[in-house]
Amino acid sequence: MSTPAIHVQNLGKRYHLQNSDVRTWTLRETLRNAGLSILSRLRGTTPKQSRTQEFWALQNVNFTIQPGEIVGLIGRNGAGKSTLLKLLSRITDPTTGRIEINGRVASLLEVGTGFNGELTGRENIFLNGAILGMSHAEIRSQFDQIVDFAEIGAFVDTPVKRYSSGMFVRLAFAVAAHLQNEILIVDEVLAVGDSKFQRRCLDKMQDVARSGHTVILVSHQMQLVQSLASRALLLEDGKLISDGEPGLVIARYLGQKAERYDLSRFGGEPDAIGRFTALSFSSGEQTWPASVAQGEPLTAHLEIELSAPLHEGNLFIAVRNSEGIEVFSSNWSETQPLLELQPGTYHFNVTLPTRYLRPDAYWISLCLIRNQADSISLLRGLEMPPIVPSATSDKLIESRRWGLVTLPCEWSQK
Repeated sequence: MSTPAIHVQNLGKRYHLQNSDVRTWTLRETLRNAGLSILSRLRGTTPKQSRTQEFWALQNVNFTIQPGEIVGLIGRNGAGKSTLLKLLSRITDPTTGRIEINGRVASLLEVGTGFNGELTGRENIFLNGAILGMSHAEIRSQFDQIVDFAEIGAFVDTPVKRYSSGMFVRLAFAVAAHLQNEILIVDEVLAVGDSKFQRRCLDKMQDVARSGHTVILVSHQMQLVQSLASRALLLEDGKLISDGEPGLVIARYLGQKAERYDLSRFGGEPDAIGRFTALSFSSGEQTWPASVAQGEPLTAHLEIELSAPLHEGNLFIAVRNSEGIEVFSSNWSETQPLLELQPGTYHFNVTLPTRYLRPDAYWISLCLIRNQADSISLLRGLEMPPIVPSATSDKLIESRRWGLVTLPCEWSQK
């Protein structure tokens, strides 16, 4: 597997907020309080401090993004999206956890972020490139494309403080998308441009991803996330509560119940003869349960579509936990002969070992191969129903267990 573009582990950001009873002091009160503070220090006592309250904007956030992914970041206002983007852009530092970023990051968090209003469009292009560590020659090679994309040819030598909001956002996006950045972060700024420009931006982001670069897109337009992103992250109250296929994540965000992943829009490799078209889960008679207790049945239902014969084929699944650690994997050939199939649609079921899975959130990945080696279709990060303790679980015992899985051991005394 290639080196991740972004790896986030146990990320948290805490702020200290003043209580609501804090107010603005008059000059007389300020001098009085200063005198009391000095008197307290002379007496060896501690002056009364203003009370503060801790606020965690993010808590225990974990995810990994691979090069070439377009990831939609969604959530309601105040969910922690802007804080996460500032951490990824290194505008602020995390309180807990770590962020590993491989590559240069271009952040478009606000219209014109990083621009100097007194400088011309030309000067701002070269300034931004220099900040990214690019040489004058490298910036020059992209200069004409940036100007053409932004449609500011007649105003390239005009100070940007005189630009309209539309010109500003066109130039800002053009600079971020065309300079040599491995990671592009875009936060709602496309709402400023007209529909024609938005379409060009979407096409450009797809081109950036196809070239192996990574795009993180924040938007309240769910249709945009659904059509553009290959994966979505959902934040709620500073916590990552869903990570996977955009359709299901969006359904959870909107409070809808999704009964299966529609994977038909995801193709396989360029010369693929087959692809996954659907994934769903069931527990007994229940379709896509909200959660599954340890030991209860849980079955994954896979649907694949073949456009040509499949020889020596195999199906793989892998399951990872909320910390991104792969807990186990399995494949069809463990118990069955390799697949020999003609073109058509096929359905497969795999029973998952919930008895051994610790209570946690889990994600499943799928892989279809041929000739025992060539990948036809690979999909990662599909959320499955979380595992919860059974009704008969001993809470005290459960709290003292650790490790990736829960395994039954036989104890005895001689």
